[in-house]
Amino acid sequence: MRSRAEQMPFLFFWLSGLAAGTFLFYVASRYEEASLLADSQIFMNAVRVGQSSGFLLFRYIFQRRFLIALALWLASMTQFAMPVLNSAVFCFGVTTAYTVSALTYLYGVIGYPMALAVGFPHNLIYIPVWLLFYFFCRSMKQETSGLLRQSPLFLALCLLLLAASFLEACVNPWILEWAGYLFRIL
Repeated sequence: MRSRAEQMPFLFFWLSGLAAGTFLFYVASRYEEASLLADSQIFMNAVRVGQSSGFLLFRYIFQRRFLIALALWLASMTQFAMPVLNSAVFCFGVTTAYTVSALTYLYGVIGYPMALAVGFPHNLIYIPVWLLFYFFCRSMKQETSGLLRQSPLFLALCLLLLAASFLEACVNPWILEWAGYLFRIL
């Protein structure tokens, strides 16, 4: 288990990202309300089951997650490790807050359960994996032998990313469709 002092930068940058994402959405919604509504309709149509190939979506999602993980892993062996890792955590907070803000703006109180549906079940794997990955990269501390010594752990985390990407691409659209029908009734 990590000490509180080691967890503080993660929490600080994630909470800062949440605040920035909420503010960013507020500013954007004041100027581009019609665009936000159109984007939400495109998003909701894209997640409908049968609209897109599950394999293509899976490949796209995993490719994005893997490239982020690879870039962070390689950056963790440089002198820029902490700024890069903390920037990634900040961006995660921004995207989380922006998504929740957009859904609550568009759907009111129903936006909160929709935000949970958007992140289920894949975030049950992503969140612990990204936390482990953050602490894994922080622990490398620019070790020259770290690349080969840490490769098995990196590969294990990538396998978990693979499983989470599968859930996001193949299971989550069904959950979103079901949640959409349920919330229309409410």
